Amino acid sequence: MQCLYLLLLVAVCQGLAVQKVKAPLPRPEIKSVTTLDPLSIQVEWNPVQSIDEKDPVIGYKIKVWELPPIITFKYVVVDGVMKLVEDVVEPKINDAETPPEKEAKEIVVQGPLVSKALVPDLKLNVVHEVRVRAYTKSQDGPLSGLTRIQLQDTEKPDLNIYCIYKVADGSGPAGTVKSRVRRSPQQNAIRCVSGG
Repeated sequence: MQCLYLLLLVAVCQGLAVQKVKAPLPRPEIKSVTTLDPLSIQVEWNPVQSIDEKDPVIGYKIKVWELPPIITFKYVVVDGVMKLVEDVVEPKINDAETPPEKEAKEIVVQGPLVSKALVPDLKLNVVHEVRVRAYTKSQDGPLSGLTRIQLQDTEKPDLNIYCIYKVADGSGPAGTVKSRVRRSPQQNAIRCVSGG
């Protein structure tokens, strides 16, 4: 019986020694997110290459989460009277390794040199978080830093459109850049450009 345990232990150890550690894929960087119509965006990123020549990048996965606003209530004094009012809080920004807990819409594009994709059927007046990852036959790479965009009704051009970027690529301290874009009636598209 002890001989059987010894043989099993040797077989397991040899099996573990044969397994190779996969080289991690680089993290893509989102270059821009452009609105194409009231419910679609185009996401553009920098393509990446696999470190392992035997397991090359075969495509990208674009993940889009809907982040509804968090509604809270607070008391304020109006004309000397305390009133309960609704307060809308923006969704929390996670780091690059922690995507939202909700299920994401996923668009898969094939080709190692592909650098943009169309994401249709988004909702108006909802913040959407967009991230991209490369994939190979054997693994999914890390998610890019996030970009958030809120599409708003084109019939109300005076509304604000938010473009929010999270700088979290592991190269330094994480930071957040938020820009508010005001659409004019003549604009057909709003473009959020990261890093600039």
